[in-house]
Parts: sequence; structure tokens; C-alpha cells
Amino acid sequence: MHELELRGMAAIMVLNNAWPWSGKPSPSPSHDPKPSPTSNPTPNPHQAAWVSTSSGRRRSLCRCRPRGSRPTLRLGLGLANPKPNPNNPNPNPNPEQAYSEESWQEVGYFTRVCDFFDNAQAIELSHDHIKFLLRRINSISGRVYGHDPTIMAWQLSYQPRPVEDPDRGRGSTLDLRDSYLEWIKDTSALIKSLAPHHMVTVGSEGAHSSRAEEVTIIKADKDRNWSPWVVDTKDFEEEHADKNVDFMTVQVWPTQWGWLCNKHEYGSTRCAAKADEQTWLARVRAYLDAHIDAAERLGKPIVIQEVGMARDGNSYTEGSKTRDRNALLSAAFTMAHESMAKRGAVAAVFFSGWAGEGRKKHGLWEDGDPIIAEPPLEYQARYLVFTP
Repeated sequence: MHELELRGMAAIMVLNNAWPWSGKPSPSPSHDPKPSPTSNPTPNPHQAAWVSTSSGRRRSLCRCRPRGSRPTLRLGLGLANPKPNPNNPNPNPNPEQAYSEESWQEVGYFTRVCDFFDNAQAIELSHDHIKFLLRRINSISGRVYGHDPTIMAWQLSYQPRPVEDPDRGRGSTLDLRDSYLEWIKDTSALIKSLAPHHMVTVGSEGAHSSRAEEVTIIKADKDRNWSPWVVDTKDFEEEHADKNVDFMTVQVWPTQWGWLCNKHEYGSTRCAAKADEQTWLARVRAYLDAHIDAAERLGKPIVIQEVGMARDGNSYTEGSKTRDRNALLSAAFTMAHESMAKRGAVAAVFFSGWAGEGRKKHGLWEDGDPIIAEPPLEYQARYLVFTP
């Protein structure tokens, strides 16, 4: 916080993470039958060296912002499970490749993650951590985190997904959805009570994380050429309707979501026949337009929080071409500029991610390597932007 303040920067503090690099929402009682609500959570041992090197995950993203405003950095403070899953000690289901959304779905990762939203004990532990964090006094500046003007906002999680498996017999997607919305309401109110001058956001990807997208994925698995363009933002609007949620977020990852095929990085079975640039870019614009319209309806600003795509040919060589990504960024920046010019809902746009002068040492991150905005289990430099 002190270093950001010296540089005239602001921070968005990310309190949790629904993805493997933070260990999933936690602490999770499934790994500790008798957790103490007052105990201090322990970082994920699989990334202990990485966390100690970087003081937490840092993904620095460029922002299109009004003149005179502060550049913003997102800082990950997500909790991780105190112990690995004894049935799956390796955090990557396929250690021979980088993160694959499909491989995590195959092992039921997202279903286990979503147990958090329906587990009162886990939520209580996470709220205890939030109280500890927001009441903490910065040892350098002497400021309480909950009143530090360097902090612009608190983000509840990174890409939370309220996905439920209705075949497990424990409940329905709708039941979990209600628990998810209750978690947003309660956690946002808690943060506002401790940091009344800071903003709050959920951290959503948008409609891609909703029940409507689950249906889309199921149909796409059965028919690779089935690619609907309908963007249902009902769930998205519900997630952000609470009075304590100040702004909305949306992300767009066309390759990961199977909207185009350019040697698809994970060999996805959901990837239809190669889409030409005009087609997939039109879908990107339609997706962003739908979420901007949703923000206009709610009367809240929206941040295009991540715009990401790998280098051409799925390369992770620093000097490789980025034709597709350039087209994607150009489209997103143009839409953001148009909205801002007419004082529309878009408040900012970030790309993923900014490495600056940092350079990778290995294909996958190893202890002692520079932190260059890629998660440790992603191929380093695949998505990044470097200074010359």
C-alpha cells in the first residue's frame, strides 16, 4: 500500500479466488474437521514460495482512465486451503500442461468450489479474515486498511461461479444461487461497515459464469457447431443489484470460451470450426454490449476488467505475433472509449496482463522467477504485454 501511495496509484483488493492458483474459496472445512473461527488462515503450500516472493498474487493491468485519475493495480489477497486435498495433492490435474478449464471440470473442481457458498462455517471463517484484514494497521503508513485512501475498492472474489451439480442429490442450481446471492449481500454489507469510504464489487466474468452459460456449454459439447449468440444477463444483474455493490465487472476471453479456434490452447472439444475474425469479434462486441446495457439498466458503472487472449499460434515466446489479440484489444478499447465519450456506463477497461520490463525465465513459473502477471501454473508470457 505504501509503495502504491508513493506512486500515486490506487488498489482493488481481491479477497478470494474461485480458481486453482489461490486454492479455491476458503478456508474450507472439508479439509479441516475442527477449524477455529479465530485461527489465522494459512497460504496454499503449493504456492508458498511464490506468495512469499510476491506478497500475494499481483496482476497489474493497464487501464483507460479519465485525465487526472489514478492508475489502478489489482492485488490478490485470497485465502487458500490450509492443506491440499489428500485425494489430489497436485493442484493441477494435468501437470504436463498449463491450466485447462475442461480438466478442472472433469475432476469436479467447480462443484467443490461452490460448496463454499452453501457452507455457513466456511463463510464465517472468511468473514473473520475480512474483519482481521480491514482492521489491520499498515506497519509502514500507520493507516487502518479499511480507511486507507490508497484502496479504491474491495473485490469479493476473482471469477466466482455459483455452479451446482443437480445430480448430487444435495440441492438444485437455484438453491445454490440463493446462497450465492446471500453471500454477496452479507459480505458486501460487512465490508461497507468496516470500510464505508471504499467501493465494493463482486468480481464476475459476466454471463459466462451463469446458469445460462452452463446450458450453452452442455449443448456445445454435444454439437461443436452450436454457438448461440444470445447473452442472458439476468443472473448478472441479480448479482450486482445489492445496494452495497458499487460497480459491475465483465471479462472476455474468446479463445478459452470457444468463440474461435487458433490452435486452441487447451485442445477444447467445445471449439467449433475456425471462426473468422469478423465473426468472433462480432460476438465479443455483442457480449460486451449486453453487459454495458445491463449496467445502464441498474444505473451502475461497469469495468471491463479483463480482456485476454494468447499470442498467435498459442506461443509463449515474448516476441511472437499477437494479431488476434490486437484485434480483440482494439475492439474493447474502442467500445470503452465510445461509452466514456457519451458518459455511458463504462468506467474503465483493463487488459490481461501487463508485464512491463519483467521477463520470464522458464516456460512455467519456478521458485525465484520474476512475477510477471501470469499465474504460476500458466505458461509465462502467453498473455502478457511487455515494454520494448
